[in-house]
Amino acid sequence: MNISPTPIFSKEFIEHYNSGFLLNNFPNIRAKREIIARWIKELNSGKLDSLKEEEVKSRFVIDIFGRVLDFKFDHSKNWFLKEEAKMVSSGKKSDAALGYFGINKSSDDVRAVIEIKDAKTDLEKKQNRKIKISAIEQAFEYGENIGEKCRWVIVSNFKEIRFYNRNSPEIYQNYNLEDLADESVLKEFILLFHKDRFISFNKDSQTDKLHSVSFKPITKKEKNMHILDQMYHCVSKFDGLVFVDPNYIASLSPFNILNTQVWHYEYNSLFTLNNAIYSLLEEISIENNEIKLSKVLERELSKEKISEPLVKLRKIFRFLNKCMISTITAVKDYKTLQEALDYPIQHFFNAPEDQKINLNISINAGDTCDCLNCNFRNFEFAKLLTKLKSNNGSVDFFDSEYAYGNYMTATNDYKTSFQIYKHLENLKGKEDKAVEYFLTRLNMKYLHNLIRSNYEGEDNENIIENIRFIDLDDVIFNELEYEIDNDVKKYLIQIKEEKLLNKVREQIRKNSAEIQKLKSLYDRGGGQYGGTDIVARLKKSYLLLHEHVNKNFIIQNIFTDYRNISKELFAGLIESYKTKEVGMQEFHGFFIRDAVIHLGIEDLKEILKDVAILNIERDSIKNLIDLFSNFFTSFYKGNASFSGLLPNTLLAESSISYDLRNNLSRIFSNIFIMLLKSNIKKEDFKVIQTPILSFLKTENILYHSNLDALSRFLEKKGDFFELDNLVAILKTAVYNDDSQSHKYERLVSSCSRSIRFYYPEFKIEDEALIKKAVSNCSALSYGRPKIQDYVHLSKICSAELQRQLLDVTDQYLDTYFNDRFYWELLNFEIYQYTYKNYFEKFLDEICKYGGSIEFKDGESTVHNFTFLNFIWLIHSIDIQLTIEQKNKFQRLNKFEEWLLDPFDFDYTLFESCWLVHILNNRKFAASIKNISEIKVSLEKELKEKFDQKLSNFYVQHFI
Repeated sequence: MNISPTPIFSKEFIEHYNSGFLLNNFPNIRAKREIIARWIKELNSGKLDSLKEEEVKSRFVIDIFGRVLDFKFDHSKNWFLKEEAKMVSSGKKSDAALGYFGINKSSDDVRAVIEIKDAKTDLEKKQNRKIKISAIEQAFEYGENIGEKCRWVIVSNFKEIRFYNRNSPEIYQNYNLEDLADESVLKEFILLFHKDRFISFNKDSQTDKLHSVSFKPITKKEKNMHILDQMYHCVSKFDGLVFVDPNYIASLSPFNILNTQVWHYEYNSLFTLNNAIYSLLEEISIENNEIKLSKVLERELSKEKISEPLVKLRKIFRFLNKCMISTITAVKDYKTLQEALDYPIQHFFNAPEDQKINLNISINAGDTCDCLNCNFRNFEFAKLLTKLKSNNGSVDFFDSEYAYGNYMTATNDYKTSFQIYKHLENLKGKEDKAVEYFLTRLNMKYLHNLIRSNYEGEDNENIIENIRFIDLDDVIFNELEYEIDNDVKKYLIQIKEEKLLNKVREQIRKNSAEIQKLKSLYDRGGGQYGGTDIVARLKKSYLLLHEHVNKNFIIQNIFTDYRNISKELFAGLIESYKTKEVGMQEFHGFFIRDAVIHLGIEDLKEILKDVAILNIERDSIKNLIDLFSNFFTSFYKGNASFSGLLPNTLLAESSISYDLRNNLSRIFSNIFIMLLKSNIKKEDFKVIQTPILSFLKTENILYHSNLDALSRFLEKKGDFFELDNLVAILKTAVYNDDSQSHKYERLVSSCSRSIRFYYPEFKIEDEALIKKAVSNCSALSYGRPKIQDYVHLSKICSAELQRQLLDVTDQYLDTYFNDRFYWELLNFEIYQYTYKNYFEKFLDEICKYGGSIEFKDGESTVHNFTFLNFIWLIHSIDIQLTIEQKNKFQRLNKFEEWLLDPFDFDYTLFESCWLVHILNNRKFAASIKNISEIKVSLEKELKEKFDQKLSNFYVQHFI
């Protein structure tokens, strides 16, 4: 019997690509074995030799192809096995066909033809027929008449079954019937030719894919490689991923030689028990970024014919560096250590110095990254958008970087990103592009909700439909099954299932809870030894996710899950910073930048509300200032000192997407929230004064709420700006404003107050400026008026110009008296309370707010702060109410009566818990310190129920 000298699929090939295939995973495997056993019995008895083809053919086809290989034949509407399949073009019939068949014969879809001969027929011998051809040639003739979809030809004489690919008649996969009793042969037979693997309706089947890769050379098994090549193969199979979780790398061969899970990565160090790696590292040194090999290693590698060892080592080390691995620690003989000292070998352990080697593998590539993602993260938005615009539509730039860049800028509401990813689908099947193809399909899935929510083009539904049908499981297990290593496949599954994101979220929450617990311990005066590396663990876990998303260009950091993780990380770091003695002392700029990029404005303010000064590492301050400067300078062209300052049209409101505008405006706010809280000094800030001013003159993407952050900064740190720049900001706000806009109002107010406080000698003499300010306030209406903010200009104007603004104020108060506005006029000493009759109107309004605070069992409920603010106001500016004025307040409770006049109060009704609401009002607190009844009541309260805040108040004012 002739056997193909080179089968289509060698045993080595099948083992390489399907080593994990299990025969018992198939249903009814016992029944399949019994069917084969019966046929072998008939063969060995001589029965098959005695019967003609027609007497056995149908039963053989049904049993072997229908029941063993599961090509169903007995369904009433659709089936996969058809006997006597007629060729439409020639009218001839093959003995059987495999494919997709139904009642409508015109729709028959044949994928393989079957030709059966009797047991005595030599399949390669010319048949005694009119046309002298062999059974094999006859079968191929049938296959060629079917069409392109018929890729396989099957020939059998019961004793053997041959499978040919239609394009390769010279080689075939051969199975002797008797051999199918062998478990390994039956496994191969089912693996290759079972219905679920042999044919597929609308895509390449598993067997087709195997056939397409069968021509590629098989990588030599790792155990037969030199350790250098093993390490090189381990990292090279991840080509397409810039970052791989170092914990995962540590679990792979050759780094992990235990047949179990290990935890061999800690703080940028990869730990290995592999003695071969130990021996290799002993002969390697790195000096000035140059890898050097010992003479011993050079001779060994030459003898083993290892090509380009330095190139391979550099790739290995650079890849590991990008995966947050800077050191490899290798143990010489872990078994001895385990036996002698019972070391926990599955975990990273500190081996004796003479039993390990530590090699710092950090290699500085000497280049800085200028990719689009880095442009975004460095706030180089002008550069980013210039690149995107310059290369828009160019197929040369249809790559993952530009797809990601267009995602970050939400170009064409994310459609452009989708179009590039759609083009990158052509990577399918290309050598060494399998991982990149997977990431392409993954990112397309992530674009689904972004496009649905933002893109309104006519082709919206077509795009959504295209994305909806992406099946990532099918990509991994079907499309890429034979293109990626099993280790890579497992990692892609983890990426698809967001395992790293979920793990990091869990770790951050766990570590943040530990930080909170530690803070509470120290707040209570306690302490502990050791276990204070929580912050390092918190940072490390976040960095894993950050590197995974940003280096691999994965569309994930726009979504709530990622941003919540960023928020929880920063909140955890701040809690540590607020922890006495053992907490964080200062922040690296990386974490400041990430908070600025990802946190919501209100979230950032809430997290920082109890922080007086946020200490940032000195080296990071310059980098952050450069970063912020990049942001501001992106929005204009030219020099601010000349008249040629022009807006960058690429960043104009009309040129950018809604999402990008929101991101940029949020970053602006967060920059000033950070500047307000940070330890950045005046001399540091000086660098960005002019860029900020130029930005304000040219931007048109901010909302009024974004300028609130700048306004708050001016109120608290206005002296960081030189006077000329403060005045320039004020003028920019006034001239850019109008009577219908609300964008610049608070900025005008804050800038005016800042100038008044920090530069009290300065007075505005610019009549045109005040005229424009008055014009901006011309539209008087009920509600908060613009003059309420603009009136602060009056305190930094000459007397003549001041009167113009005060006239507008009078006009408003006379028409629409507003108690909140009037309160502000008194509080900022713009008006005297004796001016006109406004104070009486004010009292009439305040009288309506009695009962705004209620007490029950020592606990208070505040309904509004209007009355409290009134009380603090009259005490702060020493307004002495007359008896008639006091008598206007008829709706007050006892607490409010006491606040109104603590010197004429029945102290038998006094409650010490009231003092909680006056703790922060120093002037009021100082005014009541000589009232002995309060002191006595407070002493009694503290004896019965100690309260730290009230105790501090007592010590400060009554001792």
